[in-house]
Amino acid sequence: MDEEQRAAHDERMASYAATTAVAHSQQAIAQSHTAATELSGRRFEAERADARRHADVFDALAMNRALRVAELSNAFSASSTHRNGEKNV
Repeated sequence: MDEEQRAAHDERMASYAATTAVAHSQQAIAQSHTAATELSGRRFEAERADARRHADVFDALAMNRALRVAELSNAFSASSTHRNGEKNV
């Protein structure tokens, strides 16, 4: 192999190495985008779960308040009935 053929061969090898490096870089970028998308999806699901938990807490508080109001109303009614001389049932 003469010097000119050797230079051409080296140039082809360098071009191949550069092409391979670009392909690997593009693959790494694509994998990075995929990972970022998956992370974003997980974050969204976590936020939805938090929102559901908050809604459940507020529902439980509202039910607790409604029960407490009913208990107080019942106690007030029983107290009023007792004061008026009526028989408690």
